[in-house]
Amino acid sequence: MFSRSFRPTTVAGAAQAGDAALAARYRNPGMVLGAAVAAVLHPGSAWWWLR
Repeated sequence: MFSRSFRPTTVAGAAQAGDAALAARYRNPGMVLGAAVAAVLHPGSAWWWLR
């Protein structure tokens, strides 16, 4: 279904989403923003490369 290169970037995006959740818990706005951007960027770039 998905290419093998899509899976690691999806996992990386999930890890970044977890980082954003932890940063929100500790009220660290810079880390929330950076991790949220990376959480979208990893799967988004994988999708872009696979199309």
